[in-house]
Amino acid sequence: FPVTIYGLSPIADTILAGIGVPVSVNQITGITYSWTPSPYFNFPNIRNPILNISQSGWHTFSVTSTNSSTGCATTVADSVYVKSSPVVNAGPDRTFCQGDPTFQIPDGIPTGGTWSGPYVSNASFDPQQPGTFSIVYSYLLLGQSFSDTAVFTVNPKPSVTLTLNPNYCLNDVIQLNTGFPIGGTYTINNQITTGSFTPSNPGTYIAKYFYTSNNCSDTATQTFEVLNTSASSVDASIWMYKN
Repeated sequence: FPVTIYGLSPIADTILAGIGVPVSVNQITGITYSWTPSPYFNFPNIRNPILNISQSGWHTFSVTSTNSSTGCATTVADSVYVKSSPVVNAGPDRTFCQGDPTFQIPDGIPTGGTWSGPYVSNASFDPQQPGTFSIVYSYLLLGQSFSDTAVFTVNPKPSVTLTLNPNYCLNDVIQLNTGFPIGGTYTINNQITTGSFTPSNPGTYIAKYFYTSNNCSDTATQTFEVLNTSASSVDASIWMYKN
């Protein structure tokens, strides 16, 4: 009686190590089946088992079909090449600041895969929203998808404010304590200044407050004028006028 192995082309098929594929023989009433080597098959005594080989290289397997009534048997064999399954690596986890430029994600391993996940388009990640995101690198081989995941963390950009008066007099003591959140750095005309600032010359000044949290920074800027008069001379003028 004829026996044909279905599910694999003769001799030249390639499968992946550890990935099961169905094989079968033609169905005939009164036939029993025995597939060998039996460790290759989930159920070696049925017509249509799953072939699963863990070692790479060429492998030969066979099936013996026996007629239960006559005891006649026939054996056919086939060979298959087993290719090692790829080990996929998405690369390191990464940390960004909200509002950073779009990040071009490098190829994972093996090269030639695709990236997917929140805020991912054309292998680019756009860190516009804070949060923790699972970014998946997928690699397709022989119809099977293999993947690995990297975690991309986007830390929020701090909201920084600075509140100063618009005008001051010469020699006023300007307290530098109105930047928020506290713990940042002040500059006056690009010079780092701590505690307070006393202007000795009239003119326009630029104050900046820098603050960093989770390696993400923001800056608040305010311009103020220093008038060509001192607070003491103004007080003296008022005192003279009153008398």
